[in-house]
Amino acid sequence: FAVGLNNFAFFTVAILSGMLSQQIDFMGSQLKAQREDLEALRDFNQMIVENIATGLLTTDDKYIITHANRASGRILEDFRLEGKNLFELFPKVIHFIRSGEITPHKASRLEVEFVNFKNDKMSVEVIVSMLQGPEKELRGYMLLFQDLTHVKRIEYQMRQQEKLAAVGQLAAGIAHEIRNPLNALKTSAYFLLNARVPSNEKIREHLERID
Repeated sequence: FAVGLNNFAFFTVAILSGMLSQQIDFMGSQLKAQREDLEALRDFNQMIVENIATGLLTTDDKYIITHANRASGRILEDFRLEGKNLFELFPKVIHFIRSGEITPHKASRLEVEFVNFKNDKMSVEVIVSMLQGPEKELRGYMLLFQDLTHVKRIEYQMRQQEKLAAVGQLAAGIAHEIRNPLNALKTSAYFLLNARVPSNEKIREHLERID
């Protein structure tokens, strides 16, 4: 009986061990598949971040830049942004953050001026939002930005053209208003001269000047 009981226990443990081994292998394959999916998703997200045309910066809660995508370096003409303080790039954004305008559930937009290493001034549109951790604690900030310098230049040129067009219309209107009475005077002088009504030579001389 004891031998039979031991054999039964031995086979039971063997069967359970086999089932457990299969379960572990199955869970291991699932974890591996999930890990591969997470890595693929992370790589895909990274590819999107690096290839968007909009600049993207993240900072910690001390305003130190922790990540900058390629577009950030291209727009600001500086590919060594990580580790710098945001104040070096956009001091107006720091003042805006400290003013309390940014809330956890609301991104804020503002236009700032940026001066690159060539001392060229750029108009930059920045959207700032907060980065929060699992416990809603502040982890830092995220900035999306784009260069509006070319757009601003086109807007300025259009405004100048509109001003020139308005001046041209005003000049044409003034010329028209002046031309009408002058034409009337000229026509009257012409008829008077042809009618030979004026006998005074001085009057005739003035009429000829008008004509």
